[in-house]
Amino acid sequence: MNLVASTLTLGLLGIGLTACTGGSDTSQVDDSSSADTDTDTDTDADTDTDTGTGRSGEEGQLGLGTMSGADYIGYEEWYFVADDGDGADVCRIRYTLTSVAPRADCSECSWAYDLIRSEAQVLTESDPGCLPVLGYDGTTVGDLDGTTVSFGYAPSYYGHAQVLMVETGGVWDAATFAAFDETTGEFTYDWEEGYHEY
Repeated sequence: MNLVASTLTLGLLGIGLTACTGGSDTSQVDDSSSADTDTDTDTDADTDTDTGTGRSGEEGQLGLGTMSGADYIGYEEWYFVADDGDGADVCRIRYTLTSVAPRADCSECSWAYDLIRSEAQVLTESDPGCLPVLGYDGTTVGDLDGTTVSFGYAPSYYGHAQVLMVETGGVWDAATFAAFDETTGEFTYDWEEGYHEY
């Protein structure tokens, strides 16, 4: 086969392959110059109600009290702090905690009490305020007065840790590390409950 015949044969094979693969199909040519007759007036009325703000804060309870004889009195500050606890207070609520009755059903505790809240007040508040993050504001914080909690102190939880014990639904659980000075009766804790978007 001479060079001309070989070239012609290869050319025919190329046309055949193109026809088989649809590589030169002109029926699908994009005529971008044709006028768009689409009358779609969709303006993307997206009704997505995603309320994520990207802001996260830390919620917790800071307590300071004194256990003396058969009584406990102190205060607790319920807080929500911006920037995962590193920023400004979004909300800080303080109330007094006073023992109303000792509890003898906490096997880990050296002492435990039912406590009543009183004198609840908003100490600090910034955008977006106390209501969306802690559920109370200046007009409703008084609803905390008269509510009760049950706290105890375990001096050697699992053999070594001093912890705040909290009773919920008849069960005592460790809430956070704590410190108790047996000489002065001073009891402190910082119960970091977690992080929430706001």
